[in-house]
Amino acid sequence: MNTVEQQAYDQGVWTNWMDEVTRKGTGQKYDLSVSGQNKYVNYYISGDYTLQKGIMKGNDYEKYDIMSKLESKINDYVTVGLKGNFLSAKSWGQSPSLAHAMWYSPFSFVKVGDNAKNKELIEGDYGDWYSSAPDGNVASPFVGSGANDSYLYTSREGHNYNLNGVFFTEITQPWIDGLSYRFTLSGQRNTSRSDVFNSPKLWVDTTSPSQMDNPSQYLTKVEGSSSMSQYGSWTLNHLLSYNVDFLRNHHFDAMVGYEREAANSEGLGTSYSKFSTPVTLKWYIQSYSNQDTKGISRTRTRTQTVSYLARANYNYRQTYYLTFNFRRDGYSAFADGHKWGNFYGASAAWVLSNENFLKDNVSWLDFLKLRVSYGQNGSRSVSAYATNSTLSSWYTWLDDKSTLGFMPNNLPNRTLTWATVTKFNVGLDFSVLKNRLDGSIDVYTGKTTDMLVSRSVPYPSGYNTASDNVGKVTNKGVEITLHSVNLDGNGSNSLRWESDLTFDSNTNKIVSLFGKNYAGEESDDVANATAYGFDSYYALMVGHPIGVAYDLKKLGIFQRKEEINNYKNADGNPIQPDAQPGDIKFEDTNKDGKIDANDRAYRGTLDPLFTVNFGNTFTWKNFSLYFSFRWMQGDDSHFLGYDPYAFSYHSGIQLKKYHAWMKEGDGNKYPRSNYSNSLNYQFWNNRSFLKLKDLSFSYNFDQKLVSKIGLQGLRLYFSGTDLFTITNWSGLDPEDGGTLVAGSASGRFVRNGTYRTFTFGATITF
Repeated sequence: MNTVEQQAYDQGVWTNWMDEVTRKGTGQKYDLSVSGQNKYVNYYISGDYTLQKGIMKGNDYEKYDIMSKLESKINDYVTVGLKGNFLSAKSWGQSPSLAHAMWYSPFSFVKVGDNAKNKELIEGDYGDWYSSAPDGNVASPFVGSGANDSYLYTSREGHNYNLNGVFFTEITQPWIDGLSYRFTLSGQRNTSRSDVFNSPKLWVDTTSPSQMDNPSQYLTKVEGSSSMSQYGSWTLNHLLSYNVDFLRNHHFDAMVGYEREAANSEGLGTSYSKFSTPVTLKWYIQSYSNQDTKGISRTRTRTQTVSYLARANYNYRQTYYLTFNFRRDGYSAFADGHKWGNFYGASAAWVLSNENFLKDNVSWLDFLKLRVSYGQNGSRSVSAYATNSTLSSWYTWLDDKSTLGFMPNNLPNRTLTWATVTKFNVGLDFSVLKNRLDGSIDVYTGKTTDMLVSRSVPYPSGYNTASDNVGKVTNKGVEITLHSVNLDGNGSNSLRWESDLTFDSNTNKIVSLFGKNYAGEESDDVANATAYGFDSYYALMVGHPIGVAYDLKKLGIFQRKEEINNYKNADGNPIQPDAQPGDIKFEDTNKDGKIDANDRAYRGTLDPLFTVNFGNTFTWKNFSLYFSFRWMQGDDSHFLGYDPYAFSYHSGIQLKKYHAWMKEGDGNKYPRSNYSNSLNYQFWNNRSFLKLKDLSFSYNFDQKLVSKIGLQGLRLYFSGTDLFTITNWSGLDPEDGGTLVAGSASGRFVRNGTYRTFTFGATITF
């Protein structure tokens, strides 16, 4: 302990920093809607208002939303419609540093006056100042580690506006029965504004009265930024459809279409710093900052997509179905000569329950349908200018002066094109026992060719990664959906209980990446860890799923010196001669007699073995209860997550059950408290969990009762999300793999935990 921590300990101070930076989040939401219709016009207008104070202090949000829909039947052949929506949202405030709070020492003082030994500062009216370094070492979670992330001294506002609309016209041709045309035009425009400004108090040392008396001495360190962005897009769609029934039991319909999309985004940003006079108008006075420290940026991105599509359906006696479809897509972001892709599909279905041999012999069967399908889709998941070598600006010093410069951003790829996703599916839909049980089962297999990935490139090129079409990935899986009526009450006088269950299991495998190397073998991209960040430790490996864990293999913890001496290579020499009891024992994967980075290998996949969602609904009289569970399961090589700082001793251990190895027999999970993880092992562990995902309870007042006060309906409800989780995961939320941070002033592994929410509300119908 340092001096300040010792003082806190002596005074019995224990600060729970997670409690300090969080609060009970509250929110309000009000909705109002009006609708009506007659023979020719159908309209709907709604509006809502949301005000939310987030769980993190300084996280505040406000939103207005107005939506209107209008549909008019001009005559027997023409229908037009219009939908418009406007949204305005505002956020303000800066949240404290969650990373600091996770890690920070509990032996610390939140405010200067919390330390009884600071008598001089307290008597000098400095006691209400938040301590700049509560533990005497690093910055307070309320102060932050940077100029733009201080809860106390960063002013932040964000405004977002969205306007979108859809117009359509549908014409049923009077001279050809079954022929119709539909035109749709949709568009949106998003505008956002963000302003950030910090106070000179950010740099004040609260142990110095002279600094607290005169924060303006740090005006030269004040900085801020303002940015504005606009995004606009439009989509037009022409569809010509024809359907006809003929020869009593035959049906045919077809559709041809043309689609066009365009998107444009623009941004303008300014940055500024260093003031010579006190500033009270925040970002509105940025023109008074130092001229040499002002910066401006301008961005623009445009993309376009064109599609031609066609589909034909045929069925006989509503028992035998055939479908064929085709689409041709072009995307401007791909390379010249590679912008277009053709994609095909076909499907068939057979309703067996319509056949006499089942209808006459299987009384408990209500419906049975067998499906089979084959289809292709195109993936265009690349940025607008991935085929070009773009430039980025930066500043450097030339002749003692800051000078603007430019450098290449990425490697160009003149052959970048569509990835093709192909899927073959066999499915079964059924209903039995007078519809008491129904569901579907789908078994599928597929492949992706010419995958769009960010692949590693040799460092001498000056880049880490480049966008490319590579290899082939196969995937297979099964999906099961079930719905049951367990108690067949009417929900009014007798209890009704319904259940819904979905089961999903999917596996994928990289079949090839870049082709064979000089040795005639398929090459892995184990350096691809850098494509995800140096601490991610993922790799692309042939024969394994996408983005697998690539690391050392932990065998346990050395319990005594004899184990270290007896862990030998083929020559009889210790494999880890420098280890101490309490250190991690690693597998010598490549059998070279030592442990180093060359022993990294495939350790498992991040995907679960399966996912189950199970929901139940109970209704009785005017009450309704719904709850659902989510279960995601893994094992030693599935659904893995890395969480290195959950297994190392530090001052954030109040967040977890950490038990450092202290003596022989203390277990094989945690190393000794002062263990040096020199090989950067990531401590992979299983993220399996069972979670009560949703729960809601409601009561509908009797209509006869509420009609006496002029209401048509009144419903009160309560709901909650993420109410509890059962897991052995070492980090925060196992569902998203949330980890503990690397240090009090570190941004590595910073993640938010899951928010448990409770909602009370009322639905009123006039």
